[in-house]
Order: sequence, then C-alpha cells, then structure tokens
Amino acid sequence: MKIDTERIKKLCRQRESTLHEMLAEAGVSPNAYYTLARKQSILPGTVMAVADCLGVNPTEILLDEESSLVRHYHELIKRLESIMRRHRRMDRDNVRHTLLLLEEPPIERLRRALRRAG
Repeated sequence: MKIDTERIKKLCRQRESTLHEMLAEAGVSPNAYYTLARKQSILPGTVMAVADCLGVNPTEILLDEESSLVRHYHELIKRLESIMRRHRRMDRDNVRHTLLLLEEPPIERLRRALRRAG
C-alpha cells in the first residue's frame, strides 16, 4: 500500500497547518516522509511475509479503508451523470469540480480563494 500524499496535504489544510509543521509535530523528518511517498509499498516486512506464506495479496489481510473511498467516488460519478443527463450543455469537468468543492467545508473553500486572490 502507498501513502496518499494528497490526502495527507488535505488533512494538514483542515488542521490549518503545513505539511512540514505536521511532520515536525509527528517527529518525522521530511526526508523520511518523501522516501515513504516514493515507495511502491510501505507495508512492513512482517505483513508481506505473512501474506506470502498464506499465498494472498497483503491487502487481503489488512483492513480495507479504501473501499469506502471507491464507493464515495462511484456515488460522485452517479451524481455527475445525473446532472449531465438533465443539463447536457454543461461542461462535465466544471460539474465534477463543483461537486468535489461542495464536499469541502466552506471555510476551506474561502481560504483557498483568498490565497489565490492574494
């Protein structure tokens, strides 16, 4: 499993901190973080060994938190398709982007707009 760097950045923004501030608070060096970010898998060797012994993919013995994310994006696509059927002249990317923005807290959208305007 890889770490989701975009999700980590988003969580930092929600906490109103930077990635580097969060890493310092967690006691993780930026070099260690970026090394993990580049790795194809951050699973401990123990997990890999147990999965290999059982003849399964390591993800089969881990809790699957990604499935909820996949379900969430399938729902987003359904909403997008529904809107596009009713409003065929709309730009698909703009609708998708708007749906994603509406999932964020209004204060986060405002902060981003103010940063861009400044």
